[in-house]
Amino acid sequence: MKEFGIIHHRFWEWAQENELSESAKLIAVYLLTCRHANSLGCFRIPYQYASADLGYPIDRVSKGYSELQKKGFIRYCEQSKYVFLPKYLRWNPPQNVKHAKGIYKLAIKLPSSFTLKDKILESCEKYLFEFLDQDAIDTLYHTLSIPYQEGTNRVDIPMGNTGTGTGTDTGTGTGTDTTNCSELSEHTSEPATDSQNSSTDENKSNPKEQDKSPVVYEIPLSGKDQPMFGVTQEMIDDWQEDFPAELKHINNRMAV
Repeated sequence: MKEFGIIHHRFWEWAQENELSESAKLIAVYLLTCRHANSLGCFRIPYQYASADLGYPIDRVSKGYSELQKKGFIRYCEQSKYVFLPKYLRWNPPQNVKHAKGIYKLAIKLPSSFTLKDKILESCEKYLFEFLDQDAIDTLYHTLSIPYQEGTNRVDIPMGNTGTGTGTDTGTGTGTDTTNCSELSEHTSEPATDSQNSSTDENKSNPKEQDKSPVVYEIPLSGKDQPMFGVTQEMIDDWQEDFPAELKHINNRMAV
């Protein structure tokens, strides 16, 4: 819990420029200075908390939140009842490494029900990363990036061809072959040479190997003893527009 909150002079100019109502103006000041606030600018503050502290009816608080959200001052997660102030770290950046580590701990402890983790990550990239070591940065990406959040189904990560069966690590075993019969007939019309037989044997142990995009980077999956997740160039191309923050991290790691 913070002992005090800072209100910059610019806030009053911004409030006037955006023609904030008196209720929204007071709620904004409350969110900047209340005892629930923290140095990340993201904290749990249901309507009932503000209603009790300000003496406002619930519907007045709700309207104030909505007005502030339309103006871009806050983002409110209905599911977790957390408020996020997107520009908080811009006006209240870390003062030193110790301060930054405290903010980092708040970020990685956000509940799984909080749905704005990608916005938190964007803010951390701009104002926090310069104070953190690579392990801490990796942890933030792993914790806050949409594709790797535990317990969510927001993103379906392509895992290549699927099938059922069992086998050993030497490539032997049984399974369901989904190859089209017409494809097989094209390769059985003429006797195969020794070199062709060798190539055919390799393809049997690695079906459709030639069709797979090569792995360019591997990401550790969450959970104990989990395998590495291979990221291909095709995946990177598909994610280019949806996950720019994650791709920036991958490109930085690939350049090391």
